[in-house]
Amino acid sequence: MSDAYNYINNKDYLKIPLVGNNYTDNKITNRDIDIRLIFDTKNKYDKNAIRVVSVKNNKLYNIGFVSKDRTFLIKNLFNKLEFISIIKRTISAHTTYYYLIYKKSII
Repeated sequence: MSDAYNYINNKDYLKIPLVGNNYTDNKITNRDIDIRLIFDTKNKYDKNAIRVVSVKNNKLYNIGFVSKDRTFLIKNLFNKLEFISIIKRTISAHTTYYYLIYKKSII
């Protein structure tokens, strides 16, 4: 989780809420640097779901999902996005939010 706060107000970058990370066994750490998005069409709750995984030692670890209100946007920009970082925002001792930061590439 780098100093990605510089990207938040820049129109060339997207801040995407990560959801469902409380329900995974894989907690987000500073070692989560190879992040991939996977279309999860067999998801029983949402056929448009986009799963977020971290790749470590050639294994995929589920760390959550793209927020439902952002899946349409991500699907349209999928090949034009470059992962930058994950931002951790702690609200209280029991409330933490994570955001994926992506740069929009021009292709």
